[in-house]
Amino acid sequence: MGTIYLILIFLLTVFSFRILALAQIKTGIRSYEGMAGGLFGKGGDIFTAVIMFVKCFGACIAYVICVSDVWSAFLKDDRVTGYYSTLSFRRVLTVVTFIVFMLPLSLPKHINSIRYVSLVGVSFIVFFVFCVIAHSCMNGLQDGLHNKDLQLFRVGNSAISGMGKFMFAYLCQSNYFEVANEVKPRLTVRRMEAQCFGGMIICTILYWLSGFFGYVDFGSGVKSSLLTVYLPLKDLYFAVAYCGIVVKLCVAFALHILPCRDSAHHLIGWHLETVAWWKNAVLCSVLSLVSLLCGLFIPNVNIVFGLLGSFTGGFIAFVFPSFFYIYSGGFTVKEAGWYNIIGTMALLLSGIIVICFGTTSTIFDLVA
Repeated sequence: MGTIYLILIFLLTVFSFRILALAQIKTGIRSYEGMAGGLFGKGGDIFTAVIMFVKCFGACIAYVICVSDVWSAFLKDDRVTGYYSTLSFRRVLTVVTFIVFMLPLSLPKHINSIRYVSLVGVSFIVFFVFCVIAHSCMNGLQDGLHNKDLQLFRVGNSAISGMGKFMFAYLCQSNYFEVANEVKPRLTVRRMEAQCFGGMIICTILYWLSGFFGYVDFGSGVKSSLLTVYLPLKDLYFAVAYCGIVVKLCVAFALHILPCRDSAHHLIGWHLETVAWWKNAVLCSVLSLVSLLCGLFIPNVNIVFGLLGSFTGGFIAFVFPSFFYIYSGGFTVKEAGWYNIIGTMALLLSGIIVICFGTTSTIFDLVA
């Protein structure tokens, strides 16, 4: 089911960028919340802002948990003893990472300001995937697959429960307007569609490779995150990869603070281009600090990914873009064409399925 989810969500994500660009060009509106207010009427912008805020704030919490998972991989080595192997010290390292990297990256007004740091982080993610493949070939695949308890295809609730995590993995629509508003020389549908396709095809390949080789290496032993199962102090190439992943997680944290901040701006009544820099910095700092505190005490990142991906992800990735395009005008076969009509309805239906079944399945897993 994982491969099917990857392919379907990849295609739907690219199409969602297409219709978001079409809606933006038609309306001239430059934000998620603004477009909801302009097209849905009074209250639509508030509902959208709340959904966006919950999603992005929850994602920030998830990235704090992931940073903690990275440090736990270092600290569970046999050579690390005493206080340095405790949860308390892991939280200290997470707080230091937050102060040195996460918080400074969250303060700029524009997403373009962190593009170089983001490039470094993405490069280390690619390196990490190669490390996963190498480790699997040297360990998990040495004796073949016949002795492993692997399931090639899942059915029932276990198959549906992963839907939210896959949704979260592709949830880039929250940064659409931050990117589109800074596109040079001008915004076009083809340009946004091509950029999304390029980014998502790379993500899909990396997701599949890391998922497949990690699974054949450890089987069902991975309970929370793949980051928790390797020993970077024994496999030094993983130590390098993990340090780079910390950088990437800090960038991802900042990329979610920005739309979270924009939603807060909309609810407060501020405008990004006119608000004083120090006010924006204070707001981002407060949001970051609260997410840090939450992330330090939530034990499992899958809880956050599952709920956010299913409920808020279904709205932001599929439902909102569909309604934006439908309500932006000209939603007829003559003006929009069959491709856009059928694609939009399929995107909307997919969003409803993810919200209903994905959220229910995630809650069922938590209760069970």
